[in-house]
Amino acid sequence: MVAEICDDFAIAVIDKSQPHFHLKTRETYRVLRGTLYAARVGVGHVLNEEDTLTIEPGNIHYARAAENPVWIEVTSTPAWSANDHFVLG
Repeated sequence: MVAEICDDFAIAVIDKSQPHFHLKTRETYRVLRGTLYAARVGVGHVLNEEDTLTIEPGNIHYARAAENPVWIEVTSTPAWSANDHFVLG
């Protein structure tokens, strides 16, 4: 589930995402509730509430919830676009 607040800001509830990348968009995740396991450029990260992770353009990334779905705040610069979202596999 994604609740888009505006073009460059959303609240997402993640159980598991597919590996993907963006050519132009920089994303910053901030965990609001839960624990998120995220991989960025092959390096794993454990994010707890209030932790952040910035994903630069071109970085392959994906995430999954540790237990229950995780609520995250996503800020995108420039704004997220389906034309700049490339799923692998």
